[in-house]
Amino acid sequence: IDAQPLLNCGSYEFRRYRDQLHVMPPLPPAPGPIELSWDGRGDLLLPAGCGVLQSNSRKALPEPLVIRFPRGGETLRTGGAMRTRTLKNLFQEAAVPQWQRLRTPLIYAEGQLVSVADRWLSREWSAQLTRRKLRIAWSGV
Repeated sequence: IDAQPLLNCGSYEFRRYRDQLHVMPPLPPAPGPIELSWDGRGDLLLPAGCGVLQSNSRKALPEPLVIRFPRGGETLRTGGAMRTRTLKNLFQEAAVPQWQRLRTPLIYAEGQLVSVADRWLSREWSAQLTRRKLRIAWSGV
């Protein structure tokens, strides 16, 4: 059985994840190994099918953020977690389908992964956002 079944019927795709059938418009290809720089102000339009990152800030951050997409092997120690976790495990536990995982923006600050969209944040990044009264939200797949 195919782990990622997909049936393309022109204007719709049928996908299965965890015994659920999803019917949706066809998705563009996943973005692959690209990097975007963002100063943390306003909206950042992501590649086709990946949505938008939105910020409530009108001031640029001192260091720009780097936005990437999952390549495999990424890890993050979230807020109250005692240990670092792989994104694969976090996505699996949250029942995020593969096609969404590949299109989820990863936010890096000073070379470190600090946030998986607005879903999981490192403790340090969460504290920085609170200190700066900054809110970043993702409208995605």
